[in-house]
Amino acid sequence: MKKLKRISWLFVVIMLFTAFFGCFDPKNNTDNQERVTLRLFLNSGHLFDGVEKDSVWKKIEEDLNITIRVEGATHNSDYYTTLNPMLNTGDFPDIIFSVPSNNGTAFHNWSNQSTGILWNLDLLIAQKPGAYPWIEKILNSDQYKNIKYDDAHTLLPYVTSPNGWGIYYRTDWLINVGFVNEDGSAKIPATMDEFEEVLKRFTLNDPDQNGQNDTWGLAPGSGVHNWAPLYHAFGVRPDYDIYNGEVQYMYTTEEFKNFLAWANQMYKNGYIYPQFNTNINNQDRDFFIDGKTGILITNAEQHVTWIMNPLEAKHGKGKVQFGEPPVGTANIGKPGAGGFSDWGGWWGGFSITLACKNPHAAMKLLNYLYSPEGNMLRIYGIEGKHYTLDENGKVIPNLEERAKEPSNRFMESKDQEGNIKPFGKYRLGATFGEFIDWSEFDEKGVIKAKIDPATLDYYYQDLIAEGMAKNKVVASSLKNITAWPYSILLSMNRIEDISSSFANNAILGTKNLTTDWNKMISDCNNAGYANVKRTIKEVAQSLGVI
Repeated sequence: MKKLKRISWLFVVIMLFTAFFGCFDPKNNTDNQERVTLRLFLNSGHLFDGVEKDSVWKKIEEDLNITIRVEGATHNSDYYTTLNPMLNTGDFPDIIFSVPSNNGTAFHNWSNQSTGILWNLDLLIAQKPGAYPWIEKILNSDQYKNIKYDDAHTLLPYVTSPNGWGIYYRTDWLINVGFVNEDGSAKIPATMDEFEEVLKRFTLNDPDQNGQNDTWGLAPGSGVHNWAPLYHAFGVRPDYDIYNGEVQYMYTTEEFKNFLAWANQMYKNGYIYPQFNTNINNQDRDFFIDGKTGILITNAEQHVTWIMNPLEAKHGKGKVQFGEPPVGTANIGKPGAGGFSDWGGWWGGFSITLACKNPHAAMKLLNYLYSPEGNMLRIYGIEGKHYTLDENGKVIPNLEERAKEPSNRFMESKDQEGNIKPFGKYRLGATFGEFIDWSEFDEKGVIKAKIDPATLDYYYQDLIAEGMAKNKVVASSLKNITAWPYSILLSMNRIEDISSSFANNAILGTKNLTTDWNKMISDCNNAGYANVKRTIKEVAQSLGVI
């Protein structure tokens, strides 16, 4: 009863706010003839700010009777240093893209249904029943229904693959150090025992055959997540999960402690680049590209181009393969455990601000872009103009027509002759997430991103497909739950800082796994760990997740 009263009260507050800002005016929506202008702040939106509109952009506007203005920044430190001051001064776009985990506690403040600035999308759906079926499918799905803030769906998830990472191996190095199959071809490590053996040989056996001791097995990035497919082999699961009936955070588990002991031994053996903890801004990739390491753990979809082009320029073609995440054994890790982290199949999402003069126009736009028709348009362009479908339903890009659009509107990659052509996705449309495979939803009730390797890189599409095929994931039973009280969120952030910063020091050997480990756990407890674990379990139980 208390919850119902609270919802009713919130509804009144929002409707009063709506009346003040003119957010819901039946005379000013896309069902009428008056043209609506929507201002969007997006990831990489600065690339479309003030530019000439292309034919896809114009078609979306004409189909929906709206005008779209786009602005934004690259999604790094510049993004929120641009967006936050705008929102703080009341300079509200109509739709904003945000990654809640990347902007501290700001998104939770924006979502506050008493004092915040974002619409509860469920209220907009209720005002026009049946008008936004694709948004409803997303928000009501088992995958995304628990992505709430202040008990409200204030974010429409940007749908992506659950994990787009891979493990790159230098196959010529594997052959040079004798780690081969019976036919003499490179053998890709399948277990942690084999992975450790390759680390050793890549460090000690002169894999580049230059007669010098100047290589390492691995030079991971400084973030602990760069080790994920290795610590998962010890039975660690992403983020918070249930271990032996108790909620625990991944970096505080005994399983992670066991991983740290192994990683520290690899470091002592010299198989890990000594200053790996300073590898920022993709320096781990530089080591791999420069031929100083033979293994790289990083993105295996969008970023293959940036890695393989310079690597092949230095070392030649056909010298890289992807491997599956190595599984634990009785000797190293937990037998049979392994995988890449399942991050839930979303990366931030889109919100409608309360200052939007026509939130239903914003909803109509988002619903269309997520629909099957909008999916095709925003990824591939206009059918019959920018692409055609063959008898098997495969997309055949029309390069000539794509080239007629304003510069750089379709992502480019090289063909087999090295010519750069617009094979890829429509750039502005791609800012709204991956292609949603609605046939998968109809068949299995699962919302899945359908990634076409050719749209990422035509030249390297086979390698990307190989990486995708080997991307086996491990998930937490508590994934995609965000409905934490604000105080709990603050504690969770602090616990992550404490435990993750301990990890690199433990691998480096500057922290031990006895007294220092106990001190780290104590610090987490002082940050409210017991309360966090209790609250997470209660929320998960109330949602029927556990």
